[in-house]
Amino acid sequence: MGSGRHAPWVQVDGVQVPVVVGDNLIKVSAGSHLVQVAPRWDPVRVRALQVDVRPDAVVPVFYADPASRFFGGSLGTKHRQDWALRFLQAWGVLVLLSMLIEFIRR
Repeated sequence: MGSGRHAPWVQVDGVQVPVVVGDNLIKVSAGSHLVQVAPRWDPVRVRALQVDVRPDAVVPVFYADPASRFFGGSLGTKHRQDWALRFLQAWGVLVLLSMLIEFIRR
């Protein structure tokens, strides 16, 4: 469900950075950097994050594509649940359960 497994569109300080699905190590100099990320299938939905990098430090940045075009993706320094995807999955389970109950009642 959702956008599938596509590498997002990523820019650091206005320069596009090639990334793949999964973990990526992007080396930058120490200082403040603007990270912009959007789903490949909808580059208008840009999420931005200002990141301060200390010398010889690693700053984790997590991005999750939106589950659909009606929700925005998430970008931050902590891993977050994709609540839109969880909502769609719960909705699907409820629909299947109601269909099963109706089938059993007949």
